[in-house]
Amino acid sequence: MWSKRQYIDGEAIAHVLGYVGAIPEEKLPELKKQGYNMNDIIGITGVEYAAEKYLKGKDGIRQIEQSINGKINTQLKLSSSNVMQPGSDVMLTIDMKLQKAAMESLEMRINEIRYKGGTNNYGDARAGAAVVIDVKTGEVLALASYPTFDPSAFLAGANDKEAQKLISEWINDTTGLIPMFNRAIQGTYAPGSTFKPLTAIAGLEEGVITKDTVFYDGGTWTLPPQDGGKTFTCLEYRTLGWAHGPLTLQRAITTSCNLYFYWLGYNTGIDTLNKWARIFGLGEKTGIDIPGEYKGVLASRESQRQYRNDIWRPADTCIAAIGQHDNMFTPIQLANYVSTIANEGKKFTPYVIKKIIKYDGTILEEKQPSYEELPVNPETFQIVKAGMVDVAASWEGTAAEAFQGFKYTVAGKTGTAETSEPNHSSNALFVCYAPAENPQVAVAVVVERGAWGSNAAFVARDVLDVYFGLAEETQKDDKIIPDEVVYTK
Repeated sequence: MWSKRQYIDGEAIAHVLGYVGAIPEEKLPELKKQGYNMNDIIGITGVEYAAEKYLKGKDGIRQIEQSINGKINTQLKLSSSNVMQPGSDVMLTIDMKLQKAAMESLEMRINEIRYKGGTNNYGDARAGAAVVIDVKTGEVLALASYPTFDPSAFLAGANDKEAQKLISEWINDTTGLIPMFNRAIQGTYAPGSTFKPLTAIAGLEEGVITKDTVFYDGGTWTLPPQDGGKTFTCLEYRTLGWAHGPLTLQRAITTSCNLYFYWLGYNTGIDTLNKWARIFGLGEKTGIDIPGEYKGVLASRESQRQYRNDIWRPADTCIAAIGQHDNMFTPIQLANYVSTIANEGKKFTPYVIKKIIKYDGTILEEKQPSYEELPVNPETFQIVKAGMVDVAASWEGTAAEAFQGFKYTVAGKTGTAETSEPNHSSNALFVCYAPAENPQVAVAVVVERGAWGSNAAFVARDVLDVYFGLAEETQKDDKIIPDEVVYTK
């Protein structure tokens, strides 16, 4: 009797599940000691890899007595060493309704962005990722990367030419779409203005500003002569001819005024910004329990030396403070960062494997939430969160259009990040959590070449629509009960 694998909705969850393959020759001697043989398949990526030892089970023998006409009369007893054992069930945190919603929205919104045009939109939106995290546990409810692939192709034999052709196209992709690339944990992107809440936290915690500090945006701001004398221009002033005028931190977050954050970053300093970025896990692996996570990069004196063989200058700090320069983070990092803001200081280790259940019903392993309590003043969170609420609710908010008429209060931040690619649209980013009064989930969205962060906000809106639709049906004790995925071999 042979085991058989089947993926249900495999394309929607491909980057979480991963795929299987033949045992590499160099690994066979060691795996033979663990009960594998040369014809076995093993997990190569994703949960397939992370939970391989649980999913495999044990090969055995079934010995029967059969009559001459083919009728099975009885099954003979075997010694315990010869009895086959099925693999364990692996229960995931993924809510398939949310996972599908995220994948479908990415595809739909990317197509919309490509064809709707607009300022600085070159019609080249092409790919993206969306991550949804439970802010009270660190459970990953959706981990979507678009475009995707069908892991079922890897179950086909070498003689299946159609499957082998697909696999070859995915692996050798030259279009830049790279469907097998897990953008949610491996794609690194400049965060753009989604970094501004971090700059705000650093400024507040270090006493550089208070909630009542006012900066006047008159259109331009110039560094002191001893620090280079560079003049920065407000984006609205440069493109529309008007400036924001007097800004408190709350309004600066709401309007995403670059000039305010140039000034704040300069006065805070790059070393202090980086200290707080690391505290919140930016530029660091989150520790998610599937393989392949990328670390990303923090713009720093070290990155300046490494990439340019140059010294760091105050103007560089200004650029880093708005999420540009060398800053490059993954969507899972951004989701975990905004989740930490939402729950006011609990930085969870995100995870997708919730429980391992043996074939006889015994629970072999059950993941417990793990977090670090960050040393941040509660008032700091309240000030920053007020600005993030206005991003989606105020008439000046950069995501107000996406959340117009939404039933729940959302706190978020848009980001529009320039890339080094000439004649291409900027990347679009959006991070948020909801409900703002009692946060349950955090969402991070990246759309490659999505032109404006406000475009990415519509993906988050689509996901939250589904989440709160489920909440009305399955809400219990003010907690969403997800449709958990059970993955078994």
